[in-house]
Parts: sequence; structure tokens; C-alpha cells
Amino acid sequence: MDSISYILLFLITVTLFLSFFNRYPDISPYLLEYQSSFSHFRNSGESAIYKNRIIPSDLFFLKEKIFYFETTYYKILRDILQEGLNKKSKSKIYSVFGKEIHEFSYDDLKKKILSFQSYIFNFCSNIKKLAVFLPNTLENFIASIAAHFSGLTLVVIPVLENIDFSFFMEIICTVKPDLLIISDNIFSLNDLKKIRMISEIILVTKQSNYLTLENIDPTIKIWDNICNSENLYFEKIFNTVQDTLIMFVNIEKNRKFTISEFSHLNFISAYIGLKNDILEKCEFTDKDIFQSTIPYLDNFSRIVLYSTFVAGSSIIFKSEFLNISDSICHNLFPTILLVPSETILYLANKIDSYLNSSIFSFWYKWSISSLNNGRISKGIPFIYKSLGITNKLKLLLTSYTFENFTDLDISQIRTIQAGLGTKITRSLCCNRIFGPISSTNPNDYRHKVHFGPPSSTLEVKIVNLNSENEFELTSGHIFARGLSVTFKDTDNWVYTGLNGIFGEDGCLIVK
Repeated sequence: MDSISYILLFLITVTLFLSFFNRYPDISPYLLEYQSSFSHFRNSGESAIYKNRIIPSDLFFLKEKIFYFETTYYKILRDILQEGLNKKSKSKIYSVFGKEIHEFSYDDLKKKILSFQSYIFNFCSNIKKLAVFLPNTLENFIASIAAHFSGLTLVVIPVLENIDFSFFMEIICTVKPDLLIISDNIFSLNDLKKIRMISEIILVTKQSNYLTLENIDPTIKIWDNICNSENLYFEKIFNTVQDTLIMFVNIEKNRKFTISEFSHLNFISAYIGLKNDILEKCEFTDKDIFQSTIPYLDNFSRIVLYSTFVAGSSIIFKSEFLNISDSICHNLFPTILLVPSETILYLANKIDSYLNSSIFSFWYKWSISSLNNGRISKGIPFIYKSLGITNKLKLLLTSYTFENFTDLDISQIRTIQAGLGTKITRSLCCNRIFGPISSTNPNDYRHKVHFGPPSSTLEVKIVNLNSENEFELTSGHIFARGLSVTFKDTDNWVYTGLNGIFGEDGCLIVK
């Protein structure tokens, strides 16, 4: 056997050896069901090579299937966060609870974060894993930021309505957090004592339906007592910042578990891009003021929060957008409204109510195709910006899929599509918005649209076609599955053509 054959044999042996240790559970059956980004990114030296990998854990053995992901945030993220928290900022945070609006200054928020960190470093040195079981409120955010700086594993568990205590204990016994932050009106005092056997507890007392400070177990700490502490150790905190392991667990009402996570590259790219957009591209009346409603405390919301901090802007913090009354929006006059993508359908019928705000929308469930064979391209792969429905209304969309497209009001989609088709500005990311269409099912005509920078291709397909392969939305609005798709408003044709490209001016050119 010659030397080349030996070399080939050696390479094959090494490859098989490495593949054996890089196995992970087959989760392909769950990809379509959860539409999550099952990606694990690991930094390999200075080359920043990321690999697609699932980290197995005991969480896989729960019947509802919790998926565990490891996400490491690197030095650049810590530098950005420290810069933001160390900087004198004009930012104000408005936390909306029901109809009450509470204002927090930037310094107040910084103080609470540092107080919480001080508590962890000085009194809870054994804490490695922090679990947050709260509504998506400011306390949730403060704990999350503190975990970033403190090098803790963070488990975010959104609160469910009428959650069963035994089911909650199943989660806690599986996650085994060293410290749990929980609202006082969720479980009884006896329940808290059972939890206390597994985890240290910090109790957030907002409503206090049945608990008072007098009858709480003295071993259970109170949030306000910790976060209003004057005993701060700034130097110690910032000199002991470590990489943070974060686990996000989204628990839906049907008890299915999903994970939202972004890689270091995505996170930083989005942060820089959105901050620049706030400072340079948005036409604000006062560029020092940026107001946004935060519907969910997920990674994308954190990106917006970090960006607004550095930009010195104001934030309206609201966990559930649909519970915000129109009067609150009108009273606060947010410059930018951050909403989940599904909420755009709700806004489509209420456009007149929000003409004073620019709308940013996000979608945190990745389509399978966005994995790009286990790699995500550089830049900002999940932010896509276009001119919206009116000159005053901007729309920021990310990659997402309507799995149940037939359940949606097509006329609302039409309103959004027509607005997007008016003009396409410079793309900040990959150009897939709707998708994907199944490659194995030729009768699958779910909606698929590609918007992108000049010279990109536009494709439109629609479900529920009639016998003549066209679908009439309203008078003057017709979709066709043939060679062209036509949008028409009252006076002008917005665009025509299924297969077309955008010219340098952003207009569609029919082939």
C-alpha cells in the first residue's frame, strides 16, 4: 500500500472517530412542530467557526420535551453591555402594568442591576444557575442582565395562566436552579416551602394576594430588599465578568416547549445594526427620544433594549402588546412600536390608530431553511427592513413561516404586501420573509415572498386558489398563481409580475 493510501485511510479513520463523539439526538421530527433554531454555535479560537450541534441533557426525558441549548456570549458582548451600563444615559424606562405606567430612570435601572449582582457575589457565591419564573416584566429583565454580568446559567420560564404546581415542580426538579425568582401571587406559602427545598428563592411582591412580609419564611428573600440595597461593589462586579450560559425556555399554553436562542454573531450584528438605525436612519421629532413597547422578553427584545440604552432613548416596557389599550398608545405617543409579527395582522385593521408610530416587527421562530445547513451567514441574518404601508409606517420583518396560512385573513396580508411592494430599501440581511414552500409536496402553495436589495427576485405564491388559479381579495386586488401577480390600489398599480427584479430605484421590473 502506497503512502497516499495510508494517508487516506488515516483521514477516514479520524473522520469516523470524530463523528462518533459528535453525535446528538435526532430532533428532525420536532423541527416542523416547534419551528425553532436548533443551532448551537461554538467559538473556535480567533477564526470564529460555528457548528450546528444539540447539547443533550436530562431535559430531553420530560414527556413535553424541553430542549436545552448552550449559548456563550463573548468578550465583545460584555464590552458593549459594560459600555452601556457605565455610560451616562438619558434613557428612561416605562413599565406598564395594566393601566398604570411606572417610570424608571436609566440610573435607577443600573442601580437595581448592580444591587442584584452585589447580592449574588457577596451572599450567594454558590449560585451557578438562576431561574426566572415571572411575567415578562422589568424584574425579569434586570435579573437577565445581572446574569449576563455574573456568569450565571439563566433559565427563563414565562408564567402560564393557572399553571399546575406539580407540573411546575417537574420543571424545577429537572432544571434544578440554585436560585429562583418567582412572583408571590403564583403559589401558596406551602408551595414555596416545597420549592425552597430545591432552590433558594427571591420573591417579587407586587400584588401579594395572600402573602405578607410578616408571614414569609425568613429564608426567602424579597426582591425590593435586594434591588434597593445601597451595598454596591462596582469594581468587584465588573472585574469578575465571565462568559454566560443562557437557557431560554418558552412554555406555551399547550405545554409544548421551545427554545429561542441567537448566536454571538447574530446578537452583536443585530445590536450594532439596530443602534445605528436608531441614531441615523429613523426620522424622529426628537432624536434623543425613542419609545418602544416590548411585548416579549426574548433575545430580540434584549437587542432593542441594549441599543436604546446606548442611544440614550426611552422605552415603554409592556409584556403583552394586545393588552395595551389604544388610549395608552395615544397618551405615550411612542416613536417606534415593537410588536411580534403576528400582531401586525391585528394592526392591519387599526392602521389609523398608529400612524404616529413607526412599527418594528419581529418573529422569533426560525424557519427550517434559515438554518442554512447549520450555518448562519454573517451580518444581520434576521433583520429585514422595508418601507411600510404608509410613509409614516415602517415595517421590520424577520424570517418566519405561516404554518397555518389558511387560518389568516388574506386581505390583511394583502395590505402588508402592497405596502412592502411600494419600495424596497437597502436590505440588512438575507431576503427570505415568507417561506418555505415544501419541495416534496407540489400542492403546497403556502405563501412565499422574497424581498431584497436592488436586483433581487420577487416571488409570490398563495393558497386557496380557485379553479382559474386566481384569488380575489377585495375589489381590485387579485392574486394569480400563473406567471404574474398583481397588486392594485385605488389609483395606481403598485407592482406587477411574479418573476421580476428590482431596479436601482427599488421599483419592480417585469421580466
